[in-house]
Amino acid sequence: MVHQVLPRCRLGFDGASEGDRSNDGEMKRTAMKSYDGSIQEKARLGSEANANAPSTWRPEATSDRILFEAARLFAQRGFHGTSTRQIARNVGVQQPTLFHHFDSKQAIMEHLLVLQFHQAVEYATAMLGADGSGAARLYSVLRYDLRNVLKVPHDLSGTVDDYILLGPEFREWGRKLAKLHKVWRALIEEGIREGDFVAYDASLVELTIDGVFKEVIRSAARHNAEDNVPSPDELVRFMLRALLVNPHNLDKIAAEADHLDEGNPITL
Repeated sequence: MVHQVLPRCRLGFDGASEGDRSNDGEMKRTAMKSYDGSIQEKARLGSEANANAPSTWRPEATSDRILFEAARLFAQRGFHGTSTRQIARNVGVQQPTLFHHFDSKQAIMEHLLVLQFHQAVEYATAMLGADGSGAARLYSVLRYDLRNVLKVPHDLSGTVDDYILLGPEFREWGRKLAKLHKVWRALIEEGIREGDFVAYDASLVELTIDGVFKEVIRSAARHNAEDNVPSPDELVRFMLRALLVNPHNLDKIAAEADHLDEGNPITL
């Protein structure tokens, strides 16, 4: 995701009015309710299909169908190359119906960004202040984030282009991504100080992890099924093994991460 600019952005919601914050909270609640329902529906339909075949899951609720088709178009054409007319046509509704569910194309993208970032940032922030080694907390944070993006039932590959979060309309989400990356760097640096990680440049490690996340999102979209990409644990073990001074400690770190997960109230 974005590194040259976003990690230097101010964090938080400076300048936002109380009304803006209230609307932001309502959007998050709506998006997460839609997300939970979509996950349940996908699981129900997925159990009837061959796990090795491309997913045939399609949402039933109109709002979920709009998100589903918009996400596919954003991935294929880019956010600015997609019109609400195209989204409505792919869904099979008129534009007024689309605007009944979402005020604008930006609102659709923001719902997708909520699904991608909101819980990941909350979890990472909580884990930054938790007890435990830096290595185990980084394992836990990365695994949680990967579980989240792999469970989202929409194609998120259109949200990972750097220009999206550099644009003024999505500045809030750029700050959220910066906050997530700041946690990554802090835990990497802590793991180095504790002697678990090789003393690499933390920003370079962050860039590498971000590249893996982008490719996982794109790969999941191409395969259109969770079962066709490595599991979150496999991916995190791959990344952390390269960082460890002693790779034989990986199982111990993973076990500590499991224990940390049990004590964290933020769950998927």
